[in-house]
Amino acid sequence: MAEQLIRATINYSETGGILKLALTGPEQDSKQDMVDRMIGIDSYLYQATVPFEEKHIGNNYTISLAFNHSSLGNDFRFTDRYMRVLRKEAPSSQPDYSGAGNGRQKNLPFDDPYVTVVGNVTPANGIIQAWDEKDPLYALTYTLELQNWSSSEVPWIELSVRAHGSDQPWKIVGEKKRFNPSIGKVSWTLKPFWETPFIGRAEYRFLIDEAETQSFEGPEIFAVISSPTDSWTSKIHIFKAAFNSSENLTICLVGGDTKLPEKIMSWKPRGQCNDYAAGSGEQTLTWQETEYRPLYYDFDIKVKGAKELQ
Repeated sequence: MAEQLIRATINYSETGGILKLALTGPEQDSKQDMVDRMIGIDSYLYQATVPFEEKHIGNNYTISLAFNHSSLGNDFRFTDRYMRVLRKEAPSSQPDYSGAGNGRQKNLPFDDPYVTVVGNVTPANGIIQAWDEKDPLYALTYTLELQNWSSSEVPWIELSVRAHGSDQPWKIVGEKKRFNPSIGKVSWTLKPFWETPFIGRAEYRFLIDEAETQSFEGPEIFAVISSPTDSWTSKIHIFKAAFNSSENLTICLVGGDTKLPEKIMSWKPRGQCNDYAAGSGEQTLTWQETEYRPLYYDFDIKVKGAKELQ
């Protein structure tokens, strides 16, 4: 017997939601009510496991999901999804190198002697939000520049990153992009480490038509934000989040100019700022706002006695 993990993330303004799961098909009729677990600002994870046996192999099944909350009049139904149960293949006798991450076989190195590979990541000092945050704060921009590229070919480029630590695996992040020789460079702006938060120096490299470049160091991650919450008590919003850093910090609550995180163009400070002492481990800090709740909120972090690192 094996189990299939089913996960769903729902963005909603209040906690306490229920996600109703129904999985139906030949010799299978499973129903479960999944409870929420906060993983970010107004973001909740729901997950359940469904057992399958030998008799289910080769069959198709329908996954139906409906969201229920006390603030809604009726269940909100999502579009059905479908899955097929397959037999797990026996392990291959071939060696598993997985040097490029994502379980892929180790790639050959990029060794064109006439081309200079230049990698860059900004900012050089970064902050990790340990949830799948869509707002632009603390995003990293990785850029590959190929100097003296004279070929008429237009290669595919991939970005690979590794969290701090020699035992950490490489993983491909972002979309596969075409290199444009007329521009000479290609970039990605993303937040690749929210699932593997750490303090320390990361690494990155590029795959040029699946040939690996040398690795580059950066960014240096000096702070991690996790477990943000917003609770409402007697006309007061109480914002909390956990912080960990290798630096002395000043941390301010800020509100965005729109409810859509991807569209935020500016931030305004809200209320007092809190201090964090370097090396004090994970500390939960609190902010209070009377009645007013920002359209969208986050945390502005600055190193004490230094210029803004973002």
